[in-house]
Order: sequence, then structure tokens, then C-alpha cells
Amino acid sequence: MRPNTTFINTARGAVVRETEMLEVLAKRPDLFAVLDVTYPEPPDIDSPLFTLPNVLLTPHIAGPIEGECARNGQFMLEELKRFLAGEQMKYAITREQAAIMA
Repeated sequence: MRPNTTFINTARGAVVRETEMLEVLAKRPDLFAVLDVTYPEPPDIDSPLFTLPNVLLTPHIAGPIEGECARNGQFMLEELKRFLAGEQMKYAITREQAAIMA
């Protein structure tokens, strides 16, 4: 990458070779990465993504409008109530789906 370049990923974490990206970012403090997605997501707790000064992780809720965050919270609360009551989950996903979802 050219000097002083910022890499932004809002697509999917799996499209980036994270190991190679981290190696370059560690050697090149002039580069910056803004990552809205990672692979795995969330990153492992000991991932250099959390400690490199030239990496910014965002919470992947870009662009919420018209109460979207409140609606998402309400969906989670309803799903939790179903789970605690032993009812079938409305939004259940498999481990395989979770591994590639943003």
C-alpha cells in the first residue's frame, strides 16, 4: 500500500487475509485500518487487532436510522424470553452460519 493509506473493510471479515494484514500493519505504522468486520467475529481476545495503534475496530452497526437500535434490542429481549421459557427460538442460527455472518 502507498504510504499513509487507510484500509477500510465494511464487507466481510473473511475476504481479508488477516494474518498478512496484521504483519504489514505491525511493520508499517504509517498505514491505518478501519475494520467494521473481522474473521472470526468477534476477534479472538488476544488478537493484535485490539492492541495495534493503527487499527480501529467499529461495532458493525453503521447507519442505524429511525430507532433501529431500539428495535434490535427489543428483538433480542423477545428472543431471550423465548430461550428462558424453553420455547423455540425465532431467529436461531447454526454455528456454521454464525462463523460467516457479519
